Amino acid sequence: MKRRAFKDLLNMIQFIQIGGIDIYFAKIFFLANFRRIDDLRSKDIDTILDAVTIIQSHEEEVLEKITREHILQIKQKLEGK
Repeated sequence: MKRRAFKDLLNMIQFIQIGGIDIYFAKIFFLANFRRIDDLRSKDIDTILDAVTIIQSHEEEVLEKITREHILQIKQKLEGK
């Protein structure tokens, strides 16, 4: 496995360890170029939501729409860690 792919895998594992993020959400965040937990911590909710909305608008099947409330809950859990 290439180093970049391995780092991405480790980062995705860290994402799904956060309550509220499942593998689908982690995939959407990765596709929206939020590849580290610090990326979610450092960006404001609107920036994250805009990027995620663009990605989900191109998905053939959206399993669950990521909303402002989802992102707010995730950010609150990150701050609590």
